[in-house]
Amino acid sequence: GGDQLVFAQDYFNELVAHVQRNKPTIVGHFDVLTKFSVIDEQNPAYRRMALEALEKVVAVTPVVEINTGAISRKWREIPYPADFILRGLREMGGKIILGADTHAADTIDCAFPLAVEIAKQAGFDTLLTSNNHSYDTGSAGFYRTGEVLSLKGIDYIGTHFGNAKNYKVVDIEGVKI
Repeated sequence: GGDQLVFAQDYFNELVAHVQRNKPTIVGHFDVLTKFSVIDEQNPAYRRMALEALEKVVAVTPVVEINTGAISRKWREIPYPADFILRGLREMGGKIILGADTHAADTIDCAFPLAVEIAKQAGFDTLLTSNNHSYDTGSAGFYRTGEVLSLKGIDYIGTHFGNAKNYKVVDIEGVKI
């Protein structure tokens, strides 16, 4: 038993405190509670608390991960965070990065085309591609990421895929990426 909303509020309070204290460059697993269907993503109270937490997180760390790891493990069929969170993140000026969190090279890019499509539907047109797993699947996976983003019409920052000329340089708070 127990109250799922109290649990969710405790989680978001801890997440916000962690971000404010440690100031990470990327926030992953923003709504990890949905990974195992612990809470109903459609619940209006949950949505309010998630967006309130997101606003506090984005004020410190504007980059949030879209995570596909649960898909590779057959726990979910769509990435998280939820669509309403991604739309809120975009409206707040946040940025996104893809991560699979699979800990296995053969699924490191699991469901990336789906995640890119969901990001695009949420209004994102640029994706941060530079992270510590960018080259986990070798050159084939690395270049495949660039191809998928190009096919979906998404610009990317953080990496350069060969001779492609569709990369973008952006200024984020005075830093050119």
